[in-house]
Amino acid sequence: VGRRAYPFGLQLEEENDMLEVSCSHNGYAHLPERPVHTRKRQLGEDCFIVTDNVSDSGLHAIARFIIHPDATVSQSGNNGYNIVWEDGKDVQLVVLTGDPSLEASYYSPKFGERCDTVCIAVKLIDGKSQIRLEWQ
Repeated sequence: VGRRAYPFGLQLEEENDMLEVSCSHNGYAHLPERPVHTRKRQLGEDCFIVTDNVSDSGLHAIARFIIHPDATVSQSGNNGYNIVWEDGKDVQLVVLTGDPSLEASYYSPKFGERCDTVCIAVKLIDGKSQIRLEWQ
């Protein structure tokens, strides 16, 4: 079966009209420094913020955000991306912390099925990345 990551430290809070969920996992415990990955998600009325932290900043960690194949992505400035759905609705993804790039990827709508797509890969800087999705 292989290595399994176990979650811990689940927290759920509501603050400043934002719902916040954070949790960590030990999926990298087999590595020498035993780094811990923590992801915090904050949901507001018109935005969604994702913050990733990896405790050992010496790792070359990348947060990947896979885009649904029905959407198209175009770069907007150095750290921004415009994601447009088939129906014309759009979302802006802004990388607040990290080094972003657009990469080929795949989406799996169900087990054993893969569809080509892209992902926005954000290289963590000093163990941290943060993105903000915005819509109207």
